[in-house]
Amino acid sequence: YNIAAHPDQVQIEVEGRKVAVAAEQLHGAERTEAWDQIVATAPRFGKYQQKTDRELPVIRLVARSG
Repeated sequence: YNIAAHPDQVQIEVEGRKVAVAAEQLHGAERTEAWDQIVATAPRFGKYQQKTDRELPVIRLVARSG
């Protein structure tokens, strides 16, 4: 919910560096394509999806300039 409320204020840490990113929830074909890649790499997410009635969100993080 925090990411959705403030998608332009997200930071991640990569190898000890803080990186400002923009967050975007994927929908439709984009979500399906990303989800297929996720479960191919980490099948446990597919197993978790089967245990819940809700669709798990897929969030794209893109580095912000500056």
